[in-house]
Amino acid sequence: MTEREFEKIIDRYTAYVVAVISKVAKERLNREDIEELASDVFAKLWERKNELNIQEGKEKAYIGASARNHTLNLLKKRGLLSTIPLEEDVISDNATPEKVLLEEEEATTIRQVIESLPEPDDEIFNRRRYLSFKIKR
Repeated sequence: MTEREFEKIIDRYTAYVVAVISKVAKERLNREDIEELASDVFAKLWERKNELNIQEGKEKAYIGASARNHTLNLLKKRGLLSTIPLEEDVISDNATPEKVLLEEEEATTIRQVIESLPEPDDEIFNRRRYLSFKIKR
């Protein structure tokens, strides 16, 4: 795989990788974590370029599975994983570019609203939503 071919793969599948990561993470990761995971997926693909023998037309499935596995590993490492989602629940051919774009816009809007919350409300929300802190009564 040449660098130019790899750049085309990145251009073609970045939105898909971000969508898979976001769906698996279910708001347990922030935008920076998602972007870093997406970079890790492509970095690993580049590292293994000479070992891989992906059939024509199977690139999307391989890259999607890799994104899913990277995400699950990070969630497990951080103690944020209670159950492992079924692969068919995460990776589907229904992820059209329009659907991915709408989901990304929705996630961006939600993040902007959270970031606009005053202290300590934003911290409370983030701890409850992303770190699964319990509310004492």
